[in-house]
Amino acid sequence: MHCEPGKHYADRDACPVCRMGLLSLSEIPYSVQLVPVAAPRGTTAAGRFEMRVIDPTGSPTAEPSTLHRRAYVAPRNLSSITPISLPETPTTVDLSSSPQGLCVLAGRLSAADRPSDPFLARFMNGRSTSPTADPTLKEDWDRIFRQDDLEFRIRCNGEPYPSGREMPVRIALEQNNTPLPAGAFADAATDLVFISADLMTAVFGRRVSDPSDSLAEQARTLANGRDTDAIFGVVFPRPGLYRGFITLRHDGRDHQFAFTFDVKPSGDEPAHDHDHHAHAAPAGR
Repeated sequence: MHCEPGKHYADRDACPVCRMGLLSLSEIPYSVQLVPVAAPRGTTAAGRFEMRVIDPTGSPTAEPSTLHRRAYVAPRNLSSITPISLPETPTTVDLSSSPQGLCVLAGRLSAADRPSDPFLARFMNGRSTSPTADPTLKEDWDRIFRQDDLEFRIRCNGEPYPSGREMPVRIALEQNNTPLPAGAFADAATDLVFISADLMTAVFGRRVSDPSDSLAEQARTLANGRDTDAIFGVVFPRPGLYRGFITLRHDGRDHQFAFTFDVKPSGDEPAHDHDHHAHAAPAGR
């Protein structure tokens, strides 16, 4: 809890200080903290950070952890993301080529019995007079995005995306008004990544390629869906604005598309406050 950092209890009840509901440690992901590397005299280490893995109690962990090699850097206004490669073992990382000011590093790690925990770590590259996040975003995913001779869109059923349960994100790509099969662009896609507007949460989609998958069956109920669409499953842990990014490769060229979801409460979420993750997160989260 933010009022008792790092403290945890044997029984699930309420914080004795602020009375907010407690989360099970199994519900709190591992995270990554970026600590600036001090530069020796006469040299510079600008943009270099030590990567520390933080366990669910909010403490640095010495347990073996593995970082997924591909991660993403985004500026505070979430205008775009840039893929980068990370070392498999947490160590120092050079982020000096990132945009100036407040940025975020989004990635995934495997620690203990967690096969793939997403993390979002903030860091400052250079100086900034505006340290907080305030990107001007509004929901825009139900429209066509044009780039060169390609048209990108997300199929919808006219309803908002809810938090707390996996939902299909159905992606369509057309060229000169001709639908392209998913294999022509999604098989070479980078991750489908969402970053919350408050820069507190990263979400990664999973590619659904098995037609018998329950999520694929759910996606097929969309009235305007097509067999050529690519399907991803996404779970948004809490309501709010999320900026989504995906880079699709077609004819040897990469095309990055960005869009915004306004995720609503599902109505069947657990009673506790999912935002407690933010209270327990270290300064770099």
